[in-house]
Amino acid sequence: MNKRLSEQRAREVTRELLSFRGWNLRPPMSGGQVLQEGECKYYPTLAKLFEGKSKSGGPGSGKPDFLLLESAESLKPLVVIDTKSSASLLKEGMRDAVCYGQACADAGLEVLAVTVAGAEKEICAVQVQRKTNGAWKDLTLHGEAIDWIPSPAQTLAILANRNRTEVEPEKPSEEVLASQANRLNEVLRECKIKDEYRPVYVATFMLALWQGNVSTDQEVVLSQVNANAQRALQKSKKSNLARSLRVDEENDDLSARAWEIIDILKKLNIRSFMQEHDYLGQLYETFFRYTGGNTIGQYFTPRHIIAFMCDVVDVGPNDVVFDPACGTGGFLIGALNRMIKKQGLMYQDGVKKVKDNLFGIESEPATAALCVTNMILRGDGTTGVLKANCFTKKDCPPEEADCALMNPPFPHKKTDRPPTDFIDRALLGLKRRGMLASIVPYSLLVRRLCPEFCGKVDSAFSPAKP
Repeated sequence: MNKRLSEQRAREVTRELLSFRGWNLRPPMSGGQVLQEGECKYYPTLAKLFEGKSKSGGPGSGKPDFLLLESAESLKPLVVIDTKSSASLLKEGMRDAVCYGQACADAGLEVLAVTVAGAEKEICAVQVQRKTNGAWKDLTLHGEAIDWIPSPAQTLAILANRNRTEVEPEKPSEEVLASQANRLNEVLRECKIKDEYRPVYVATFMLALWQGNVSTDQEVVLSQVNANAQRALQKSKKSNLARSLRVDEENDDLSARAWEIIDILKKLNIRSFMQEHDYLGQLYETFFRYTGGNTIGQYFTPRHIIAFMCDVVDVGPNDVVFDPACGTGGFLIGALNRMIKKQGLMYQDGVKKVKDNLFGIESEPATAALCVTNMILRGDGTTGVLKANCFTKKDCPPEEADCALMNPPFPHKKTDRPPTDFIDRALLGLKRRGMLASIVPYSLLVRRLCPEFCGKVDSAFSPAKP
């Protein structure tokens, strides 16, 4: 009982990580895939695996804290998990997990050995190993040890190759991302962060974690978040945006709950998967639900519309792409993803296109900071994204673009620029026979295509002259 209480935090995190990756948390008798400590005794074939396999090396039988199965029907073990009450016990937990993994290996079964270690209000550490060439080795992504539990499908793919330790990135489902965005939004709301600043706060935390580790100590966490974010911007030669990308260090509520934000982002594997997925865009899109679709003066373009527009203009691997009102960079990211897909490159081999092929301008400082953050998190911050007025910044892009993609800001008052001005600016940045795709109001299309008809309609419905 004392062990259960001391490891409660690690066990809760383990269950959450498993749910993030699509494991069915119910026991096999209920059609699930997960057995928790002591439940193996109800399945004689599984209990036999760990007979005489005490992790202490003494007499007795071991009991993994979690045993993950291929299915309720096969009862084939795929993953053994040991939990520990503190992140400082990660090595000890890995030793114990390997003990259970070796018990399965002795029976001719290929499994992953996992440990999850952490205390209350502590970011849990995760380590994953498999046996290959007679030794237990870390699973890695781009050469670095992974810190997530693979999904059932990915686990099967890993184990199908006897010597495989390098794995592919695997992002959580859209449902998981949306639910965690809701959690982030709730934490920030309870910390009295206004709607319009929440995306900036999340981006600052993301950039800080991308730059390096951050202490969860309430006394220093916010200052470290700001320092890390500023360091990342300085490295990327974007230090002019540092004042627009920071959190309020005097917010006591936020300093007390910052560890929760870090915990959520860590569980989502922000550092591991940011290049392959627009996390910032996904979270930003969710925040819009709380602001009627508008935050800091920007309207968000859905991801599927962006992908469709990239397909329409047929963005190619070597195309230069321009967006004169780039917002948080959704079109630039969509173009980048299509370039890499068309060229068949690994993502890390294609990120140089961020600085060589993608150019955007954004006049609103906070939004420009979000866009630059998006680019930094994709492998390069010395990007062609500028905080400027696109109508006065004539030298962007530095060369004529092949494609322009945009969702121009719509005017809210008479002094605002009309969408057509932004379209004209994009056309000026295109080479001859370049392609442009823009979102515009339907009324604008009608007026441009049928001016005579629109004139008649306008006069028919205009007030009678005195």
